[in-house]
Amino acid sequence: MTFSGMSPEQIEECARALKRQGQELTATRGQISGLVQEASVHWLGPDLRSFQTSWSSSGSQRMGAAIATLTRMADHLSRQAAEQRTASQARAGGGGALVGGSVPTRPDPGPVSGPGPSPTYAETEEAVRVAVGAALAAAGLSPEEKQKAIETIATRLDATPEPWRSLYLDNLAKLDIAHDDGIDHDGILPFDDNRTDYYQGPLDTIHVNLTNEASDPRGPFYTLFHELGHGVDDKEELWGMATTGYTIDGHDLDDALRADVIDSIFSEVARYSTDPEQQKRVVSAIMNNMTGFMSPEDLAVANNLQAYYDTQVLAGPAANVASDIFGAMTGNFLGGPGNNLWGHEASYWDSGGKNASHEFWAGYAADQVEQSAGLTTTQSLFPTAHEFADQMAKELAS
Repeated sequence: MTFSGMSPEQIEECARALKRQGQELTATRGQISGLVQEASVHWLGPDLRSFQTSWSSSGSQRMGAAIATLTRMADHLSRQAAEQRTASQARAGGGGALVGGSVPTRPDPGPVSGPGPSPTYAETEEAVRVAVGAALAAAGLSPEEKQKAIETIATRLDATPEPWRSLYLDNLAKLDIAHDDGIDHDGILPFDDNRTDYYQGPLDTIHVNLTNEASDPRGPFYTLFHELGHGVDDKEELWGMATTGYTIDGHDLDDALRADVIDSIFSEVARYSTDPEQQKRVVSAIMNNMTGFMSPEDLAVANNLQAYYDTQVLAGPAANVASDIFGAMTGNFLGGPGNNLWGHEASYWDSGGKNASHEFWAGYAADQVEQSAGLTTTQSLFPTAHEFADQMAKELAS
């Protein structure tokens, strides 16, 4: 969100107003919780229990998320006002002039030129050391391995193109990174029992098994960068969850992803059918998870298409983002978890693949760090969505 032309005083007033709204919402949540507790004195039975569960697991948490959002927005604006005031004073001292009263708060340093680290590499390495040092030690890495890992992570972040570099570095201090091997070591629920590699939003914690991350076939520490991408999505939000709240011309990132998947399938189905009507039926069935109701002739086309995508288009580490998103949009008929494919189970996705934007954002952000074949694959298969994500990243970093 850019406040072009606003003075520091105006920005600070916005921050104070947002903070007041957060305080009022906090008071309202406390009042509602008190009323729910009071109701238990006069209201008994399963309906009460259902109401209490609904409030504690949904209503109260949603209000808490809104309160946190308002607070973070207020803090963001306060920092922006302070940075603008500092920059203004520095320019005044140097004889410079402000145009329109607006000072960029996070200038783009441009790409790293030539070999070797940028002038700010030492700061990047120290930020990485603080953020992941304890987690790397907990993973059992020797001091030498730990230092090598820190250097690897820092080097990649240092060379990441803007605005993605700033989005990562600005959020490292906001997130806790924990080594997690997915084994229940203490017998206490809920978060170390049977899984790893996930972002735990309520606690701003990233759980990653760091033991073998340096040898990830998608690039060193790819999973760490992916989960950090989820954290950026959460912590940088100014619209709710950034990927689901940000829109361009009334469309969100999920819409862009779905359009790209449909376009891709339409462009490839002609390999197996020259009948435009059959092509439409096949694409519609795949996109609406209706392949079980197809005619034998249409199903044969769909099966040939499936084999082509799963062996030629979506297979291998470079296509991990594409495999996941195609799986989301097609109920894992194309892509998804499987032999040499990557992705989540169909039950992970909301209806029709909604919320695929979260995974695309995290994967595309990791691709930006790695600058490997995965980035080229993601951009080629999602021409609309990747431009959408780039625009969103620019606005979040402004």
